[in-house]
Amino acid sequence: MLIFLNGEFVSEAEATVSVMDGGLQYGYGVFETIRAYRGKPFRFAQHLDRLKRSAAVLDIPFLDEGIENKVLRLIAENTTGEAYVRITATSGPLRHFSRPPEGFSLIVRVTEPCLPPAQAYENGISCTISGACQDESSPLVPIKSLCFLPRLLVKKEAQKRGFDEAIMLNRRQQLTEASSSNLFFVMDGILRTPNLESGILQGITRAVVLEVCAHLGIPVREGAYSAQDMERATEAFLTNSISEILPIASLGGKPVGEGKPGKITKALAQGYREQISRES
Repeated sequence: MLIFLNGEFVSEAEATVSVMDGGLQYGYGVFETIRAYRGKPFRFAQHLDRLKRSAAVLDIPFLDEGIENKVLRLIAENTTGEAYVRITATSGPLRHFSRPPEGFSLIVRVTEPCLPPAQAYENGISCTISGACQDESSPLVPIKSLCFLPRLLVKKEAQKRGFDEAIMLNRRQQLTEASSSNLFFVMDGILRTPNLESGILQGITRAVVLEVCAHLGIPVREGAYSAQDMERATEAFLTNSISEILPIASLGGKPVGEGKPGKITKALAQGYREQISRES
């Protein structure tokens, strides 16, 4: 497999970074994951813009340096055109986390996508409310940082309890998001999603879903919602760039609505795929 690392295309075996890299030492870095269809990364400009904003928060002097062409080459070299793209930018070698980085390391990796099984889309997944708290005031909330371990532990704990995924609450006991996905649910006939002030990542797929809602005339409200609101949901789903729209069938062992993907979820999934087709 070919990888782009710090200005060079190298094999996976040759792709190494310094043991002093800030990403390794302190989690000092940011990343983006992008889905590609028919050889073209979907919403690449939006992902790249978020990556730059995230890097700026950490004072990483990130430059894109024609990165899209590098991504396209890796898609062609490593995949059939359907691809998972990960772009990682770290501080590079960093002697101490309190000192601003003088440069950055850039890693671009492209593989075939690892997707949820077909039955997850057909039947929906099981979720629970996590006991872990999402701090809505954390400076990490609006960026995709390499400090991802808390989210991995949230999902691991949910799986230990027999669930596929967990939804976190913030310090105000409001719904936020899942370990790596934004949340939508239908309550009182209206599609709802936690607002940015609740402490969520401004998801690229979330934004596309809001666009599709406008196109299809589906009413949607961003707001502050409780776990009790989620318990009243008649439909629910998660969104991220790789899984797209993933239906939720149950919450805490109880069915959401009829316990299967609902008509709004299905309409949005279809609308999302049509949007991909228009842009690919």
